[in-house]
Amino acid sequence: MIHNYQDLFEEVTSMPINELGYKECMAQISRVLFKYTSCGISFYSVSEDGPIMVAGYCEGVDIDCPSYELNYPFSSDDFWKAVDNADNDGVELWNDTHGCEHCYDGLEGEYGYTPINTNCNHCHGEGVIL
Repeated sequence: MIHNYQDLFEEVTSMPINELGYKECMAQISRVLFKYTSCGISFYSVSEDGPIMVAGYCEGVDIDCPSYELNYPFSSDDFWKAVDNADNDGVELWNDTHGCEHCYDGLEGEYGYTPINTNCNHCHGEGVIL
């Protein structure tokens, strides 16, 4: 179980907390979650006592992904499920909005974005590179 920000720090970083304070721990957790997820999720902590929130992120759009909130104590499984859900939201938004100009031959989706065509001969299903 994760009872506090110290437990969360050790869960996410696999490092002992040593002399780090709350702000340093939150910054490190945020850095690790952004760096080691597919689309770089956002992490936010309201206070030392929680709650914490994670949300998907998609570069290049002004559309927000849903947030997943957890109140201490919570299980490691619940935390990693929230992280996975947030990351999947960001990936889904990317796939829905970052097709290249050839993915659907000029067909635009909502907000003028083009979804990625996994069979596109131009970008090979990777979409637009920012």
